[in-house]
Amino acid sequence: IKLQISSRNLDRVRKLKSAMTRLTARVQKVRDELEQLLDDDDDMADLYLSRKAGSASPVSGSGPANWFAGSPTIGSKISRASRASIATVRFDENDVEELEMLLEAYFMQIDGTLNKLTTVSVISI
Repeated sequence: IKLQISSRNLDRVRKLKSAMTRLTARVQKVRDELEQLLDDDDDMADLYLSRKAGSASPVSGSGPANWFAGSPTIGSKISRASRASIATVRFDENDVEELEMLLEAYFMQIDGTLNKLTTVSVISI
């Protein structure tokens, strides 16, 4: 096999390697966040939005549509601690089991992707 080494091809390889490094870092970050989320039961309970919507009482009187933890208006009125206490009061492990299984499946996919990227990176050195 004849290798054509040129500045154009070297530039292509450099760009591909740089893109792969950025992708690997992003995948690693997603994997780490999923792992941290799966390890924290309180965060898992906070993610069960159906329960939150069903148990929420309107804060501003404008209805349940305003009940979102990420909303700037609600977020400023209700502290994270009080949101956590609401979630803890009604916390039932069976409620979040399906969510946990879904996140674990995502984690497995992300972990597999990270392993493949790492393998390609090692081979391409």
